[in-house]
Amino acid sequence: MRSYVVRLMDRPLYQTTQQVFDKICDRLDNGKGRAYSAHERRCVYRTSSGLPCVIGALVPTGHPLDPAMRMASGDVASLIHQVPEFLHLFAEGAFDKRMLSELQHLHDDSKCWKAKRFIAWNKVALVAKHHNVTFNPEKYHA
Repeated sequence: MRSYVVRLMDRPLYQTTQQVFDKICDRLDNGKGRAYSAHERRCVYRTSSGLPCVIGALVPTGHPLDPAMRMASGDVASLIHQVPEFLHLFAEGAFDKRMLSELQHLHDDSKCWKAKRFIAWNKVALVAKHHNVTFNPEKYHA
């Protein structure tokens, strides 16, 4: 049994896969770097200071799922198992587990970063192409 109470919104936060993709790109481009926990020696959904990874960024700070995101770990499939309510953030058809997994992998890969700047925009463009979403490189530091 979970130690937190989740009251979900009446309407999902994300109506389309494009909205999800854009939110993740915004997080990659914000100049804050990876959500890396030196204590755990890995990327986390949300650091102790509140910095989210690309998946954690889909849950706004203060949202009822925020505490669960701080406790969750692993890949997207593990997250769904640990916090099944995560799926309620997405309207029908807006959740693309493979796309989220691919973008999470890019976030977690230290080779995709130069200090706190994300540099693997060419890989993001490939993800966009494979998942039929639009990537606008002019909007980002691509």
